[in-house]
Amino acid sequence: MFPDFCSERTRHWWGDLHGSLIELGVDGLWCDMNEPSIVDRPYREPGVTAVQT
Repeated sequence: MFPDFCSERTRHWWGDLHGSLIELGVDGLWCDMNEPSIVDRPYREPGVTAVQT
């Protein structure tokens, strides 16, 4: 599940989480979700990489 940043409520929640950093002088934040992906194709299809567990 990922935050819905189209929602104003979510944007306020996210902003409140980082307020103390802004107060300390942080100029920006990088939200790197490590490129989440959903592999919904067969593992042997070209271009698909996944670890089968």
